[in-house]
Amino acid sequence: MIFPGYDLNSTEPIVKEIFAALNHLDVNIDGEDISITISVGVSMISKKDTEPNDFYTRVDSNLYRSKRNGRMRITVA
Repeated sequence: MIFPGYDLNSTEPIVKEIFAALNHLDVNIDGEDISITISVGVSMISKKDTEPNDFYTRVDSNLYRSKRNGRMRITVA
């Protein structure tokens, strides 16, 4: 998700609320209950970003850092 007009600190409560709402949410698919968990990577567009991919690469890296460190985490950098 992208939050235009928000800085990193402003997104923190929103990200935490989404994180809490989705983790351990049970969803029924074709009669089978599936417990959802998420890992999250968060970042802010920087003046150092020369290409749009710079931002997405950083967010993706943060996401995989969350997964490597035990999943169900939020990594901000």
